Amino acid sequence: MSELDNNAESCVLLLVYDCQPNAGSDPGIGWQAVIHAAESHQVLALTKARNQEAIEAAEPVPNVTWFYVDVAEKMGPLSTGSSLGDAVHNVLWLRKARELTKDLLKSHDIRLTHYVTFSAYWMPVPFADVGVPHVFGPVSGGESEPASLRGGQSLSARLQERVRTTLQLVGTRTPAWQRMAKSPSTLMVAATEATADRMWAAGAKNVSVWRVGFSLTDSLIKELAAIERNVRPSEGPVLVTSGRQLHWKGHDLAIDAFATISSEMPNARLIVIGNGPEHDALVEQAARLHLSGKIEFLPNASRGTERARLANAD
Repeated sequence: MSELDNNAESCVLLLVYDCQPNAGSDPGIGWQAVIHAAESHQVLALTKARNQEAIEAAEPVPNVTWFYVDVAEKMGPLSTGSSLGDAVHNVLWLRKARELTKDLLKSHDIRLTHYVTFSAYWMPVPFADVGVPHVFGPVSGGESEPASLRGGQSLSARLQERVRTTLQLVGTRTPAWQRMAKSPSTLMVAATEATADRMWAAGAKNVSVWRVGFSLTDSLIKELAAIERNVRPSEGPVLVTSGRQLHWKGHDLAIDAFATISSEMPNARLIVIGNGPEHDALVEQAARLHLSGKIEFLPNASRGTERARLANAD
């Protein structure tokens, strides 16, 4: 845990469970939220202990004091890395973060608490009653898979969807979520209209829609633009799909679509970047469609490799 001068000016407290530099998805959003908040405020940033090494290896961020909240990643039969395990871990992390926040409120002039990640609209965040205004989000997760696409789901995908639906139902009915939803001092921010509709339907009183615009820094955008594009006049098109391999991300649909493309353009290639619970099923799907030689799986690609492959995709 870092120390902050008790006489420091007023500050905001950010809850960034997922937060790492040079990362995508929630960790990247958490990091950029801290960066942007620190441009005009003193920031107390609470994140999980697992992020400490990556954060401290990066260039220090002015106006930010980090606090690392440690919760064991193995929780009985559950562990992080699965939808249910990650959700339970975040709930336990929030409980410890709340206790730390109560201590910080006694010694620092905190004007606002802001929950950024884990980004799920149903997450019961117990900060609506700590005594200062609270911002929840932007959060997502309100989209649902069309029924027409559910027929070919694997057993793993069906179980994940059942867990996801249960978490949505249970999470929004918890006392912590309902207190937050009905609190006049809490602003709930949805990343999409579909998520906002879910929040309204669950009883939220103060919801706004704001599409996250800070997941990429200006310097990273310039870096991406500077990547030299390879010229492949004699090769077919190269397609790329990247992201955590959860069934609702639709990587299987990309592979099905690529099968059609490949039948018409035999030199086409597909690169699948990322890892997750559906990885083995995707590899098996490629083999079943006789596409193993045309699809390249990169489950452990670095961010640099990912950016280069995306820059050279068609």
